[in-house]
Amino acid sequence: MRADSSASSRVRGWIELVRLPNVVTAAADSLAGWLLAGHGLSAVDGWLPLGAASMLLYASGVGLNDVFDHKIDAIERPGRPIPSGRVPLRTAAWILSAGLAAGVAAAALAAIQSAAVAILLACAILAYNGGLKKTWLGPLSMGACRGLNFLMGAAPADGIGGPACWGYAAAFALFVAGITAASRAEVSGGRLAWLPFGVALENLSLLLFAGLALAPRAFLNPTANRGRVPLEGVVLLGLLALVLNRAGFRALKHATPGLVQAFVKTGILSLVWIHVSVVAAIRGPIAAIPLTALWIVAFLLARRLYAT
Repeated sequence: MRADSSASSRVRGWIELVRLPNVVTAAADSLAGWLLAGHGLSAVDGWLPLGAASMLLYASGVGLNDVFDHKIDAIERPGRPIPSGRVPLRTAAWILSAGLAAGVAAAALAAIQSAAVAILLACAILAYNGGLKKTWLGPLSMGACRGLNFLMGAAPADGIGGPACWGYAAAFALFVAGITAASRAEVSGGRLAWLPFGVALENLSLLLFAGLALAPRAFLNPTANRGRVPLEGVVLLGLLALVLNRAGFRALKHATPGLVQAFVKTGILSLVWIHVSVVAAIRGPIAAIPLTALWIVAFLLARRLYAT
């Protein structure tokens, strides 16, 4: 019984280390890039390895974050998997480093262009964990990682998907930078000045997403819906803005670690809904259904597992 309990604790430690609910949202990044660039789900040999690459790179990246931060976590978050002893430090470092390489290899199965972006993404992950996260460039660096993850899915298309994908990647990077900035105020003693900056970045990116959703179809790419702009995606984006700002204003008003963490978690789970909204607006609601399915998985996991 005791051995089973210990094994269960180790497994849960690894799940917590890689923030499993967020790993699913990472798969949605590359799938959104794949869809916005004009591809469909029939090309399983494309989107499936890209989804696997996104999950491997994300899981390895956030796990390595804990490897680099194990001394700080021993003070501020002693219950985390590495300082608590549930995941051995050296084992985590080796396995997660191998995960980065496996992510690049998975992307190569889809296209050489995606592999090139995956290499850039792996370098960006190491740069963030290796020191950039401790500077004012940290939030932008993390945003760049998720923007590259999106572009990895769009990379096989001509021109990497055109203005629709370029603009989306930039807006998405800003949104993730906002989440990362807000997360700096999450722990006790965190720098609360980052919280309003994070809220502002998220709202700026939402305006950019709305601009893309409503942009003239000819500006975007040949795969954009040529009829009316589907209002479902635009309305969903508006509702998303309301939910995010409600959580953000509550965190700004009280600034407790719990409310800041709730805002950060809301932002993380909103990532997939942003994909759903913009893909629905540009390619039509039917194209966004697979992304909705990924959000359901992430949401169910986040109800029981650590996600920030």
